[in-house]
Amino acid sequence: MKSLGSGLGRLVNSLGGKEHADMAAVAAVWERSVGADVAKHTYVKGLRRGELIVSVDSNTWATQLQAMSGELRDRVNEEIGKELVRSLRFPVSRAVAEEREQARREEGAARRYGGTRVEPAPLDEGEMEQARLLVGDVEDPDLRAAALRALVAEKEWEKGARLTQENRRPEGVSDGPEKRA
Repeated sequence: MKSLGSGLGRLVNSLGGKEHADMAAVAAVWERSVGADVAKHTYVKGLRRGELIVSVDSNTWATQLQAMSGELRDRVNEEIGKELVRSLRFPVSRAVAEEREQARREEGAARRYGGTRVEPAPLDEGEMEQARLLVGDVEDPDLRAAALRALVAEKEWEKGARLTQENRRPEGVSDGPEKRA
């Protein structure tokens, strides 16, 4: 009787899964193999019949990496523990910069909005007056009201985030000098 694992492995391979699994293995070790400085200018696109296709963000990087392709191939294969990559190709693509920018935005959003749930904290009358002053020059009353709602929502979230952060801070730890009366 054959194991379920070996049967699934044969099924995945028959569906083209081996190529996808090999590609995932290469992508997983790419940054570690080439270093963060190189990785931020590249994006692993595919592995076809031993040729690793890595998009780069400029002709300069394409030329430099092509000159280092033998060394990079060896590093990737060593990191994986078997010879999956026989050659490398470095097409130039704007998508690399776009992918990196999207990843940067997602990281920022995760840092800002992820983690602890933040409940908005209502603004006091002085804070509301400041918000009204900020949108006061908007002539259209509907647009002014919409801008005020958006500004108040953002300021309430920021105030809630600040209060949440203060509540999580260990006792006796502050952001700076205490205000004294």
